[in-house]
Amino acid sequence: MFRLCGFLALLVVTGPAFAEQLTFDSKELVFHPSAADMLVTSSFPFTNTGTTAVTIIDATASCGCTTTTLTKKTYAPGEKGEIGFAFTIADRTGEQQKTIKVITDEPSARPTILTMKFLLPIGPIFSSRFPEWDIGDTPMPKSVTITIPKGSDYEIKGVESHDARVHVSLTEESPHQKYEINISIDDLKAPFSRPIDVITNYRIFHIFIRVRSAK
Repeated sequence: MFRLCGFLALLVVTGPAFAEQLTFDSKELVFHPSAADMLVTSSFPFTNTGTTAVTIIDATASCGCTTTTLTKKTYAPGEKGEIGFAFTIADRTGEQQKTIKVITDEPSARPTILTMKFLLPIGPIFSSRFPEWDIGDTPMPKSVTITIPKGSDYEIKGVESHDARVHVSLTEESPHQKYEINISIDDLKAPFSRPIDVITNYRIFHIFIRVRSAK
C-alpha cells in the first residue's frame, strides 16, 4: 500500500506534460557584433501549432538594455509571428547573455525563455571604474589604468569631465596598449558623483567618480 500511495503522489506532483502551442524556430540565438556596432536587432519567429488561438500576454527582457516588440498579440492556429528585440551594446564588451520571458494565455503552459548570446569584442580593461574620495579628505589625485587587450583594435582617444570641479588628463604609457587617467577634485566638502567620459575610436566608456560621506 505504501508503494501505491507513493506512486500516486508522484503523479500528483509531476502531472502530465503539456505541449506549448507556440513553437519557436529556435529558442537561442548567438550574435557576433563588431566593435563598431552599437545595436543588435533580430527576432524569434514562431508558429501556433495548436488547434486554438493563443494570446501572448507578456514578453519581457531580462535587462533594460534590451527591448521587445510584437506586431500583434493573438495568433490563430497555423498562424506565424515573431518576437522582435533590440539589444543596445553601449559600453558592454565580452560575452553578454540576455533572455526574454514569454507568457501566454495557455492555461497549462509554463513561461517560455528565449536566450540571446552576444559575443562582443573584448574592450579596454579598467583598473577601476568607481574611484572614490571621502568628505574631508585631502584632495589627492587618483589614477585609473586602462589596458588594451592583445589583438583588440580599440584606441583611447581622450577623456572628458563635464564638471568644473573634476579635472582629468590622459597619458599614454605604452603605445596603443596602456593608458593612465589622472583625476583630481577641487572640493571634497559635500557628497556628489559624476561620470567621466573615456572616448575610444568606437564608443564612449564611463568611469564614475564619487565623493562620499566619511565612514
